[in-house]
Amino acid sequence: MIISTKEDALVCPVAALKEHILFTKSFTITNDNTVTKLFLSFIKPHNPVSTASVARWILSVLKLSGINTAIFKTHSVMGAAATNAYLAGMPLPQILKVADWSNEHTFHKHYLQLPK
Repeated sequence: MIISTKEDALVCPVAALKEHILFTKSFTITNDNTVTKLFLSFIKPHNPVSTASVARWILSVLKLSGINTAIFKTHSVMGAAATNAYLAGMPLPQILKVADWSNEHTFHKHYLQLPK
């Protein structure tokens, strides 16, 4: 479950995501009424940002949080997020789709981090 931190809205990821969705709402709906990718450029024509850009942002946040980025990289975040979704009961096909993985072997071999 994701819980918003109302006490400190400036650092709350839920509040930030809601603000981002609100800000980009006017250019995330296409002509056929489907929604585009979540992270879009703020520069017209508002194309989806690259995977490399998102990875760079995540690494920056890890560094600013005091996390040793010589040990923990973007890859670590993907594994932790995918494992958390799996343990929370998200169906594996949905995890594979969201993570853009073609088969479950990749998930089980490289990303699933079960508690010891």
